[in-house]
Amino acid sequence: MDVTETPEPPVPYLGRYTMILVAGVAGLIVLNIVLGILAQVSLPAGAAAVIPPMIAGLVTGQTWGRERGALPEGAPAWRLSVFGALIYAGLQLLLALGGLAATGAAGPTAVGISLGIVLVVSVIVVFINRWFLTVGAKGILKQR
Repeated sequence: MDVTETPEPPVPYLGRYTMILVAGVAGLIVLNIVLGILAQVSLPAGAAAVIPPMIAGLVTGQTWGRERGALPEGAPAWRLSVFGALIYAGLQLLLALGGLAATGAAGPTAVGISLGIVLVVSVIVVFINRWFLTVGAKGILKQR
């Protein structure tokens, strides 16, 4: 490696992924509030849980493909997928526990169930991240 060359970060594009994830979660919260006020409906919880990591993975994959001209490779892509899921889990725990505390329902059973749900969904998010990283990069590479 040349001394002027920047070393590869251990988890490439994690900052970009995180910003998109947080923006997606915030956007869906606002959309859910607006839909509740205007139409008295709410987004399905499952959709609200997986749409932000799908979008974050897709856009991050597009960036990966555009900047590197290749599909996300094994180890770095899996690291990004796992660390992204950990960030997702932390964000969801903050929201879930904050919501439980605000409603006065933060007893041990409610907290335990919330932790279990966040854990299961976060494991699924690892695979969502990995899949959409590849899909995003493939879309960009096909355009070339």
